[in-house]
Amino acid sequence: MAGAPKDTRTPAEKARDTENIVASWMQEGYVPTPEAEAVHAQVARGEITSEEAIAIFRERALELDRKLSQAKSAQWAFLVRGLGRVDRRDRGGVPGCPFRSSAAGWSGRARTRAGCH
Repeated sequence: MAGAPKDTRTPAEKARDTENIVASWMQEGYVPTPEAEAVHAQVARGEITSEEAIAIFRERALELDRKLSQAKSAQWAFLVRGLGRVDRRDRGGVPGCPFRSSAAGWSGRARTRAGCH
């Protein structure tokens, strides 16, 4: 089996291609950070491979996703706590209504006459 073909581009061609890729990312909203630039510089100097750089960026993206998910969960928990205790047995009633559930046998007409629906 033959190995992967060697990249025959010159360093100038590689740099131009990299600049074009980053420029297209910037059009889509990518904002380069010093940490990302440092990883790109390590690849350019040959200190790490492209696969290692991809793994670094993937791990950073997963960590960011975990943080955002935790923040979103915390926000929802705060909102739910603010609503107070919800009685799971009473899904259709109005809080404070003496005719809380249709399962109690009260008709819709009786609830309407009571003024709470």
